Amino acid sequence: MAEAKAVPVRGVTLGFPAGGTVAEVLVKEGDRVKAGQVLARREAARQAAASAAQAEAALRRAQAHLAELRAGARPQEIEAARAALEAAQARYNQVVAGAREQERAQAQAQVEQAEKSAEGARQRIVQAEAALRLAEDDLKRAEQLFAQGAIPQQTVDQARSRVTTARADLDVARAEHAAAAARVASARQQLSLVQAGPRAEEVDAARAEVRRARAQLDLLTAGTRPEVLAAARAEVASATAALKQATVALDQAEMRAPLDGTVAWVGPKVGEYVAPGAPVLRVGDLSTWQIETTDLTDLSVASIRVGSRARVKFDGIPGVELAGTVTQINRFGENRQGDIVYTVTITLDRQDQRLRWNMTATVTIDTR
Repeated sequence: MAEAKAVPVRGVTLGFPAGGTVAEVLVKEGDRVKAGQVLARREAARQAAASAAQAEAALRRAQAHLAELRAGARPQEIEAARAALEAAQARYNQVVAGAREQERAQAQAQVEQAEKSAEGARQRIVQAEAALRLAEDDLKRAEQLFAQGAIPQQTVDQARSRVTTARADLDVARAEHAAAAARVASARQQLSLVQAGPRAEEVDAARAEVRRARAQLDLLTAGTRPEVLAAARAEVASATAALKQATVALDQAEMRAPLDGTVAWVGPKVGEYVAPGAPVLRVGDLSTWQIETTDLTDLSVASIRVGSRARVKFDGIPGVELAGTVTQINRFGENRQGDIVYTVTITLDRQDQRLRWNMTATVTIDTR
């Protein structure tokens, strides 16, 4: 006869690998859980999750960059680079050749047009000045007649309004003339540039653009250099290692169910500190139980073998006796209060849903 306890066939006691403060407990006793479901988190979980997300994004970028380098330039990119080189060469040839006769004639025509526009603006200033003088004279006469009582106030107001309008028209005419004069100066400067031919700095800039365009085309057609590919592969390896490290940190900060089952026990509460490996939750499949002995010594275990029949009685369920078979005998003994004891596992022939985790039992094992 031996002391024993009831335990789930599939059951685990869960703890955090690293110590810390409990931030969340997402389940309570009796809750059904699925394998992989998050049950609890330490305070470090939020930062760990953010770090893992950042590391995953960095890995995706590194992998995309490596894939792009391996694929090389797309045909349309090469065509675009070739077109850019042709355009740069054409621009260089145009700069070196200087302005054509048609361009010089066009520049001269723009100067003449700008001068004509400026002269028109000057004439409008003269007209606006004359209109303002006339309006001011009319206002003086109106004020004199009003003083003599010959006209009403309304006539004076109308004369004053015409003066205001005339002044505004003069301001507009002067602004238009200033803008026209600026266009004349710009057109004359452009004509001077066309007549003078290309400057040395323009030729140098056009030549440099041709070099840049040719270098870009050569780079695309030559493919990715080996050292660039090696650097990209190293970047992927580094990002992979960083993601693995971040994932480990997240796993240590989050507690997930390793199996489908029921929460049988919840230990620490939110805000409490837990040491590394300390029990936090117990989860098991509470539909299937087995019996484990707790006090079989080396003297008793020697007469037991796998396959031996056993009878089990429970202190908490009087009158119930379940039969079973020895399915495992631990080969390693543990010290219990000075005695070396071996755990023997008994698989029950039938289940009783009244059983509870660690419920005490008495086992009788046949030694025949």
